Amino acid sequence: MAAGSMVERGARLVRNMILARLLAPEYFGVMALVNMASLLFEALTEVGVRQAVVQNTKGSSPEYLNVAWWFSSGRGIFLYILGWLSAPTLARFYHEPALTDLLRVAFLAMVFVGFTSPKLFALEKHFRFGRVVLIQQGSGLVGTLLSLLLAWYYPNVWPLVIGFVAEAFFRCTGSFLLCPIRPKFTFDRDSARDLFRFSRGMIGLPILTYTFMQADFFIMGRLCSKSLLGLYSLAYTLAAIQQMIFTRIAGPIVLPAFSEIQHHNHLLRKNLLKVTKLLILFGLPFEVLSGIFSSSILTIIYGAEYAEVSTAFALFNLYMLFFIMGTFIFSIYLSIGRPELHRQFAFLRVILIGITMYPAVVWWDATGAAAVRLGCLLTAGIWQLVNLKKLIELPLSQYVKTWTGGFIIAAIIAPPAIAWWYWTNSVWLQLAGGMILLGVAWLMAIWSLRESFKRKLFKDKIVSVQN
Repeated sequence: MAAGSMVERGARLVRNMILARLLAPEYFGVMALVNMASLLFEALTEVGVRQAVVQNTKGSSPEYLNVAWWFSSGRGIFLYILGWLSAPTLARFYHEPALTDLLRVAFLAMVFVGFTSPKLFALEKHFRFGRVVLIQQGSGLVGTLLSLLLAWYYPNVWPLVIGFVAEAFFRCTGSFLLCPIRPKFTFDRDSARDLFRFSRGMIGLPILTYTFMQADFFIMGRLCSKSLLGLYSLAYTLAAIQQMIFTRIAGPIVLPAFSEIQHHNHLLRKNLLKVTKLLILFGLPFEVLSGIFSSSILTIIYGAEYAEVSTAFALFNLYMLFFIMGTFIFSIYLSIGRPELHRQFAFLRVILIGITMYPAVVWWDATGAAAVRLGCLLTAGIWQLVNLKKLIELPLSQYVKTWTGGFIIAAIIAPPAIAWWYWTNSVWLQLAGGMILLGVAWLMAIWSLRESFKRKLFKDKIVSVQN
């Protein structure tokens, strides 16, 4: 999972570096609108088929997978029809006539996603990631290379759209080649009942998540130029690489792992604290350094004009860290079959961002939008922790204590990083100094875990002798 995700994300990063020099920023702004519209229709009817297959004890049975496929494929067809009819209205709303044809092509991806074999999710349930990597990351690589090749000859927005659809098509095709199922017209009542029961808990949650995740793009698409939206979009995409890598590597592991211990609160607490500590220990120094050297990173990767959104990029990096922390908690909700508990947190985020996003964009453009994202996530996260305390009896003091090591290391490396950035004019030297400091920070993190490694080794020796 790690190797496949790093290769795929690396290829996407190289693609974006090249495309940023081949295409004007406004094309990325238009593509951001296409992505936003596609995600909107996905969120309107998202019911968590993947999560249901992973969470349910019978999720890998042929009967359950058959129900899941029909449910998902029917949803995909419905979404495409709805999207095809709505495309002209969306184009008029954003005063972008070309959006109509772009959206009608891009929405084909929803059909391919719906027809993807749910047996792919069953492999995740049993930690068999070989074919998952080949299908997921392989399709991502094909879509990336295709969009890059087309952009070389046709430098406009269409290569981005075609690559987006091609990725979904190859994922669907690969899922049936490597994880085939034979859809049947007979439905197992127990499987259908379990799936619909889980889906009811998901109702409303995807659209709340979508609203929070896309509010800045929606408002900036109306108030700002397509060029600024393109700069903002690529800055967000770069910061989101870490979250996407987590989604591809740890995401498929965390949910089934928590599902295995869903009836043992003490194990849920122990493992949540462990993964949170590791995330803060290695993640916070990375985010702090990424923020300090944000303008250098954007200049090297995309070009000097992208340094305009360096402050937003720095805020995005912190946002990604706390977003990943929240996904651990959400995974616990899913693992015990209670996704509706996350809805309160999601609803609070939407209320907060609905109140603050518009004035933030009006007054501070991209920086205001990114700051509101981060602030709303942190504020609503307090409510999420209160719910978790009731659910698995987690003392909040223990949870906060897991942040200590990461904060200490970040506080140590921040002053020399700021001094190096201030006194060095070359963006390459600035980035090189940041990478050296990151290496030092991670060595400190590894050193701080030495006692845990010793205890684990001692425990393993005792078990070996007893056996």
